[in-house]
Amino acid sequence: MEQVREHMTNGLGPYDAETIDKALKLLDGVVKNHKNEVPHTKRGDNEKVNNYISSVESRYKDLQSKALKRAKKMGSQVDETVHKRPWYFIAGAAVTGSLLGIFLNNKMRGVGKRANVQ
Repeated sequence: MEQVREHMTNGLGPYDAETIDKALKLLDGVVKNHKNEVPHTKRGDNEKVNNYISSVESRYKDLQSKALKRAKKMGSQVDETVHKRPWYFIAGAAVTGSLLGIFLNNKMRGVGKRANVQ
Protein backbone atom coordinates (compact mmCIF):
# COMPACT_ATOMS: atom_id res chain seq x y z
CA MET A 1 0.00 0.00 0.00
CA GLU A 2 2.88 2.32 0.73
CA GLN A 3 4.26 1.75 -2.77
CA VAL A 4 0.93 2.76 -4.31
CA ARG A 5 0.87 5.90 -2.17
CA GLU A 6 4.42 6.84 -3.20
CA HIS A 7 3.66 6.22 -6.85
CA MET A 8 0.51 8.33 -6.78
CA THR A 9 2.15 11.24 -4.90
CA ASN A 10 5.21 11.52 -7.15
CA GLY A 11 3.50 14.17 -9.22
CA LEU A 12 1.76 11.57 -11.41
CA GLY A 13 -1.71 12.30 -10.10
CA PRO A 14 -3.78 15.38 -9.24
CA TYR A 15 -4.43 14.26 -5.64
CA ASP A 16 -2.49 14.98 -2.48
CA ALA A 17 -1.06 12.31 -0.18
CA GLU A 18 -3.82 12.65 2.41
CA THR A 19 -6.60 12.00 -0.12
CA ILE A 20 -4.77 9.00 -1.53
CA ASP A 21 -4.19 7.58 1.99
CA LYS A 22 -7.89 7.91 2.78
CA ALA A 23 -8.88 6.20 -0.48
CA LEU A 24 -6.42 3.34 0.05
CA LYS A 25 -7.57 2.80 3.64
CA LEU A 26 -11.20 2.76 2.53
CA LEU A 27 -10.42 0.28 -0.24
CA ASP A 28 -8.40 -1.90 2.12
CA GLY A 29 -11.29 -1.95 4.63
CA VAL A 30 -13.84 -2.90 1.97
CA VAL A 31 -11.64 -5.74 0.73
CA LYS A 32 -11.09 -7.07 4.27
CA ASN A 33 -14.79 -6.90 5.17
CA HIS A 34 -16.10 -8.50 1.98
CA LYS A 35 -13.36 -10.91 0.91
CA ASN A 36 -15.54 -13.96 1.66
CA GLU A 37 -18.29 -12.67 -0.61
CA VAL A 38 -16.10 -12.74 -3.72
CA PRO A 39 -16.55 -16.09 -5.47
CA HIS A 40 -13.41 -17.94 -6.40
CA THR A 41 -14.02 -20.07 -9.47
CA LYS A 42 -11.75 -23.02 -10.01
CA ARG A 43 -12.12 -25.82 -12.50
CA GLY A 44 -13.67 -28.16 -9.94
CA ASP A 45 -15.97 -25.59 -8.31
CA ASN A 46 -18.49 -24.78 -10.99
CA GLU A 47 -20.39 -27.51 -12.83
CA LYS A 48 -21.41 -25.24 -15.72
CA VAL A 49 -17.80 -24.19 -16.32
CA ASN A 50 -16.67 -27.82 -16.22
CA ASN A 51 -19.38 -28.87 -18.67
CA TYR A 52 -18.50 -26.04 -21.03
CA ILE A 53 -14.78 -26.83 -20.89
CA SER A 54 -15.39 -30.52 -21.57
CA SER A 55 -17.72 -29.74 -24.48
CA VAL A 56 -15.14 -27.37 -26.00
CA GLU A 57 -12.42 -29.98 -25.54
CA SER A 58 -14.52 -32.68 -27.22
CA ARG A 59 -15.43 -30.35 -30.12
CA TYR A 60 -11.76 -29.47 -30.55
CA LYS A 61 -10.76 -33.13 -30.63
CA ASP A 62 -13.52 -33.89 -33.16
CA LEU A 63 -12.47 -31.01 -35.41
CA GLN A 64 -8.84 -32.02 -35.11
CA SER A 65 -9.54 -35.61 -36.12
CA LYS A 66 -11.77 -34.50 -39.02
CA ALA A 67 -9.12 -32.09 -40.27
CA LEU A 68 -6.45 -34.78 -40.06
CA LYS A 69 -8.62 -37.25 -41.98
CA ARG A 70 -9.41 -34.63 -44.63
CA ALA A 71 -5.74 -33.67 -45.01
CA LYS A 72 -4.71 -37.31 -45.41
CA LYS A 73 -7.45 -37.87 -47.99
CA MET A 74 -6.45 -34.78 -49.97
CA GLY A 75 -2.78 -35.76 -49.80
CA SER A 76 -3.48 -39.22 -51.15
CA GLN A 77 -5.67 -37.76 -53.94
CA VAL A 78 -2.92 -35.33 -54.97
CA ASP A 79 -0.34 -38.09 -54.88
CA GLU A 80 -2.53 -40.31 -57.04
CA THR A 81 -3.19 -37.52 -59.56
CA VAL A 82 0.50 -36.58 -59.78
CA HIS A 83 1.39 -40.19 -60.50
CA LYS A 84 -1.29 -40.45 -63.19
CA ARG A 85 -0.50 -37.13 -64.94
CA PRO A 86 2.95 -35.85 -63.91
CA TRP A 87 3.40 -33.61 -66.98
CA TYR A 88 0.46 -31.42 -66.01
CA PHE A 89 2.10 -30.61 -62.69
CA ILE A 90 5.52 -30.10 -64.28
CA ALA A 91 4.01 -27.67 -66.79
CA GLY A 92 2.07 -25.87 -64.06
CA ALA A 93 5.22 -25.45 -61.97
CA ALA A 94 7.14 -24.17 -65.01
CA VAL A 95 4.44 -21.62 -65.90
CA THR A 96 4.13 -20.46 -62.30
CA GLY A 97 7.90 -20.10 -61.94
CA SER A 98 8.14 -18.17 -65.22
CA LEU A 99 5.36 -15.77 -64.29
CA LEU A 100 6.85 -15.22 -60.86
CA GLY A 101 10.27 -14.56 -62.40
CA ILE A 102 8.82 -12.06 -64.90
CA PHE A 103 6.86 -10.29 -62.17
CA LEU A 104 9.85 -10.01 -59.83
CA ASN A 105 12.17 -8.94 -62.66
CA ASN A 106 9.81 -6.14 -63.71
CA LYS A 107 9.34 -5.06 -60.13
CA MET A 108 13.09 -4.87 -59.54
CA ARG A 109 13.61 -2.88 -62.76
CA GLY A 110 10.91 -0.43 -61.70
CA VAL A 111 12.56 0.09 -58.33
CA GLY A 112 15.88 0.91 -59.99
CA LYS A 113 14.28 3.38 -62.40
CA ARG A 114 12.45 5.18 -59.65
CA ALA A 115 15.63 5.46 -57.60
CA ASN A 116 17.45 7.28 -60.45
CA VAL A 117 14.65 9.78 -61.06
CA GLN A 118 15.18 13.12 -59.34
